[in-house]
Amino acid sequence: MTPNDSIQPMEPSAARADAPTSTRPASAARWGKTWCLALLLAGSALAGWEAWLRSAGHTPSLVDDPDLWCQSYQRAGGDAVVLLGSSRIQLGVVPGRLAKLLPGREVLQLAVDGRAPFASLEDLADDEEFRGLVLLSIVESTLTARDWPGQAEYVAHFHNQWSFDRRVHRRLSTARQLLFASANPNVSLLRVLQFLLDEGRPPPPLWLHTHPDRSREVDPERIDFSRLTAWRLERLRKLYAEAGPVDETEWFSLADRLRSAIERLQRRGARVVLLRLPTCGEHWRLDEERYPRARFWDRLVERSGAPGIHFLDVPEMAALPCYDGSHLARPEALRFTEALAGELERRNIR
Repeated sequence: MTPNDSIQPMEPSAARADAPTSTRPASAARWGKTWCLALLLAGSALAGWEAWLRSAGHTPSLVDDPDLWCQSYQRAGGDAVVLLGSSRIQLGVVPGRLAKLLPGREVLQLAVDGRAPFASLEDLADDEEFRGLVLLSIVESTLTARDWPGQAEYVAHFHNQWSFDRRVHRRLSTARQLLFASANPNVSLLRVLQFLLDEGRPPPPLWLHTHPDRSREVDPERIDFSRLTAWRLERLRKLYAEAGPVDETEWFSLADRLRSAIERLQRRGARVVLLRLPTCGEHWRLDEERYPRARFWDRLVERSGAPGIHFLDVPEMAALPCYDGSHLARPEALRFTEALAGELERRNIR
């Protein structure tokens, strides 16, 4: 056998030197660069979208959904002060200010725009842990069988769907919505495109803002109050005309049902106060024409067994203007909140 025919094994180092070089590190580097570029482009697109929305007047705003409501409702135990009602009390009472005026008490905003609060009141009446104070805003027109369920969907959402996952998601959503105008569905890409195609402009900025404590505030720079008032009065006249005469049998039957929930709360030491928040001018005239105070509000308070605070009985409240005939702007809401705290103290209601 010649030296060239030797079959001696090669040194391991020689074998590695002759093997092809692996392409994995280079491939991974290319993918890394691709992902970085994709993220950079996506971030730039989002930043551009956010900047364009801001230039059109849009600002971050919370979405007031059932999960945000549940976040407050889960804390309604012990001696908490609970605000129940619809849009009037959500705009008209400032929880943070009321908490400072009622030291040591947590104030929770549980009103829901456009929904009567009676289902929430009955659920609190079933909650043996709640022994606090309920400030219940009454809108006379909602004491009907049709309107009574109102917030029942929110109560059911709390008992059936308010899970740990939803809590985490709502916290993350709150943080995102407070940072970015683009996080609000009002300016989703599809909605903006629809506005641009139909009206040649983006959606108008929101004029009603929800705070993390669920109180709401109107932005006077973004809404024409005179037009809003005219629209609201037209709607109210139509609503009252189409409803026909008040069914007093139904109205007072539901007042008795309200009293039953109040009594259950009172038996374990909780307190309930009925509130009649301000309506102004023509709106108040229409309300009083359909629901005369002496025939409805005064009898409701008497039958309920709970104290009542009517805005006309407190000079500081009666003097407040309503921006649309039915709601208070934030400066007036702060003054109303202070007057409310003063009236509670005067009556020794805690």
